[in-house]
Amino acid sequence: PGSAQTGGYYGFNGNWHTQENKGINFLTSFNSVEDSVSRLKTAHVEDGKILLFWEVWTETAYKYSQMMVVDDSGVEQTSPWSLAYPVRLAIQDDLHVKGGRAVAYAGSPDGLLIRYELCSGGDCPAAGGLPTPMPVPAPTPATPTPAPSMPVPAPTPAPPTPSPPVPTPAPVPPTPAPPTPAPPTP
Repeated sequence: PGSAQTGGYYGFNGNWHTQENKGINFLTSFNSVEDSVSRLKTAHVEDGKILLFWEVWTETAYKYSQMMVVDDSGVEQTSPWSLAYPVRLAIQDDLHVKGGRAVAYAGSPDGLLIRYELCSGGDCPAAGGLPTPMPVPAPTPATPTPAPSMPVPAPTPAPPTPSPPVPTPAPVPPTPAPPTPAPPTP
C-alpha cells in the first residue's frame, strides 16, 4: 500500500541518480516548520499493531507529543492523537514492549526517573485513574558489625640516638715560669 515517489540524488561522483520509493504512507501533514515531527519512536505491541510516538516541535522548541497506531504495512489504524501530558523522551532512546504496552524512561527536570507506559484503545486503563504512587525508598541494608579482635601490637619506637658529644679540647698544662736564678753563695 502507499504511493510511489520519484526523485533522485547526487552521488559521490557528482552525477544525478534517479530513485523511486514505493509504498510511501504519509502519516502526518504538517505544512510549516512551526509544526514538525521529531524523535519518532516505534513499538510493535502485538501482531498487526505498531504504536508510533513522536514529538511535535517548532524550529527551536517542544510543543506537544502525539501517538497513532499503524498495521505491519504502515497503514493507519487509528488517527494521530495528542497526549494530555508533555511526554518528552531522549532522542536516541527506544521504546520497549511489556504486556502489550510501550514502555519508556526519562529523567525529569527535578532529578527523578520517570517510567511511562504508552497504550492505545482497550489496552489503556480507564481515564481518571490515580497516578502510580511514588515508591518508598528501600531501607539501606544493614552491614554486620565485625567481631571484635585482639589489637595488633605495635612496636615501641626506639629512643632517639643522642648526638655524638662535641669533643672538648684536652687541658693544656700551664706554661712553667722561667726559672729564677739562685742567690749567689758567699
